[in-house]
Amino acid sequence: MKNINKEVGLNIRKIREDKGLSQEKLAALADLHRTYIGQIERGEKNIGQKRKYSS
Repeated sequence: MKNINKEVGLNIRKIREDKGLSQEKLAALADLHRTYIGQIERGEKNIGQKRKYSS
């Protein structure tokens, strides 16, 4: 069975590299820490979808 987190992470890495972005730059654009980006790309973190609702 494939690890979906690893597949998603590899896809994110490929897209990031195709766009010429470093992990640091992507982290800044996404308002995340660079180490978190690395963990996502390695499939170590299960990323979820966040929703913001305004009052």
